[in-house]
Amino acid sequence: MTPEEKFNQNIWNTLERIKESELYTKIGDPVPVASLLIDKRALNKLEEWEAIKIRVNPWEYPVSTDLLFYLDIRPNFSQLYNKYKESVGKKIIKNVAKKSMNDNIIQFPIKDIRLDEQSYLLEINKSEKIVSFKSKRKGKGLEKETKLFKILFQLWDLRQEIKNGKIIEKGDFASLDNLLRGSTSENSTAVYKQIQRLNKRFEKEGLAIKIGGENGRYRLTINKI
Repeated sequence: MTPEEKFNQNIWNTLERIKESELYTKIGDPVPVASLLIDKRALNKLEEWEAIKIRVNPWEYPVSTDLLFYLDIRPNFSQLYNKYKESVGKKIIKNVAKKSMNDNIIQFPIKDIRLDEQSYLLEINKSEKIVSFKSKRKGKGLEKETKLFKILFQLWDLRQEIKNGKIIEKGDFASLDNLLRGSTSENSTAVYKQIQRLNKRFEKEGLAIKIGGENGRYRLTINKI
């Protein structure tokens, strides 16, 4: 992927997140977008193009913070959104669906999958297959989740789901920094290694599940049948 393609995809992802949040926001109110789910560089570019205005004025409530951006939507936004939807959005969906069908053959078909937060495991197809992420503490009968599960847990609610080559849950990305804060890993490099270990575990279990990403942002993708 060229730098231009990466840029356009990032802009489109940002436009989509803003649009989705706008749909849940009262008409005329500033649109809130969590900083975890968005690239500030893309926001700055959209503001430069006069598609949005990031609220930073301390006398105008609500004001953007480190955790939440408040955006005023400008008239150019709709035109820019439609432009990127036609030129980038449809192409991305087509490529993802095509890739999912051309990837490695699924060894274990996933029809249904559930994350059990209490038992630290993945339950697939109503217990047809169980993938455990437990580790033993010192002392009989005491269990705790592994570092791998802590990463998986954070990505779960943002997961993308694809069924028979079609996206049924778009999902979203989490930044490496936020994954670090929610885990017990020492640094971002350690988090990245945990992501690699998770992908190897999914592959070993014969599951069409993968954590992918770029520019320090990652998303869990599950391929179902």
